[in-house]
Amino acid sequence: MIILSNFGITFYVGLLCLSYLFIVVYHFLLNHIMIIFDKSVSDHYIIYKLVSNGGKIMSGRGTRMKVKGEGCYYHLMNRTSGCRGEKPFNRVDMEYGFRLLQNLCEYFLIEVISAAWMGNHFHVVVYSPGPDELPSIEDIARRHNNYYGSMLEKFTYAPKQMPKINPANPETCREVGLKMIDISYFMRAFQQRFTVVYNQSRDRIGKLWANKFKSVILDSRNSLEACVLYVELNPVRAGLTTDPADYHFTTWGRYCGTGKHLFQANFVKHLKENIWHRDTSEWTDNDLFSYFRSELARIVAAESGASSEEIFEAQERAKRKESMPIRFLRRTRHFSDGAILGSKLFIREMGAKFDNPDRVNKKQLSRGLGPAGAVIYCFRKLQQ
Repeated sequence: MIILSNFGITFYVGLLCLSYLFIVVYHFLLNHIMIIFDKSVSDHYIIYKLVSNGGKIMSGRGTRMKVKGEGCYYHLMNRTSGCRGEKPFNRVDMEYGFRLLQNLCEYFLIEVISAAWMGNHFHVVVYSPGPDELPSIEDIARRHNNYYGSMLEKFTYAPKQMPKINPANPETCREVGLKMIDISYFMRAFQQRFTVVYNQSRDRIGKLWANKFKSVILDSRNSLEACVLYVELNPVRAGLTTDPADYHFTTWGRYCGTGKHLFQANFVKHLKENIWHRDTSEWTDNDLFSYFRSELARIVAAESGASSEEIFEAQERAKRKESMPIRFLRRTRHFSDGAILGSKLFIREMGAKFDNPDRVNKKQLSRGLGPAGAVIYCFRKLQQ
């Protein structure tokens, strides 16, 4: 009996040890396999997943709200990880951020309208064209091949063989074209490339961004202009300047400082046709810039508690390109925390594409005033 008992105990302990060893080895191999897979996943695999998921990049935290089948305006933003109050971006980083946006616009068909770089976050307002706005198969192939071909001349680390596409393969060209108008691909390229340069410049490793980027769907007629104004007023609201024209790291500040708007064609095209409360049919570019300058001055003056006469004078001075050194006292969060901005009808139509229509219709909407006193409604993010 003593021999059997010792044998049984030894066998039992050995079995427990083997089980524990198996679990440790299993998790070790699983983690390393996943790491290897994540590092080696190819762009073609990502494209395949995009197509197989019906045009959406899936994630464990739910599907991003993206309008399918038609063009749409978005407010895109993200901030860095780290302690609250830290501002890791310096002037060189923010300058590179603008140059990177310009570079990516040579490849992507996303149209940047406005952008702002702050000490720990950025804002970008864009128009994402619909599939019916794609150029011809030949133009897509030419745009793709020219961009990657130019990398051989610009970058010493570029691979010797670039991923060229052939117009004779229209399906591949169309897949690439759909990628060119997708905000998820655009932001992935933007954030990854910025992170690489940021980390290299500091001999740093690890993630830079706190979370996935935020995206807010904008109603062109009601919230596009208001959102662009919101983005350009960020440095004033942060107390960095009293005049948005004096801050160099917004598209408006750079325009005021240099006389050149980085994305002037997009700015003029999209704002001019969507300022519904004015007749802009005969406006020149200068007329639009004068109007926008006066709107910035009006908002700053109004929210600083100025009288109606003072607000009017501020607008008139702004039209004459005079500075408006008035502190901005109030900050609105709908442009960052909302999901869809616009009229009630626009929100009902867009919200129904992502959730139960009855629930959307019953949803209580936040509201505020936009340009010319137009009411803008905000639909908060849906819980996944």
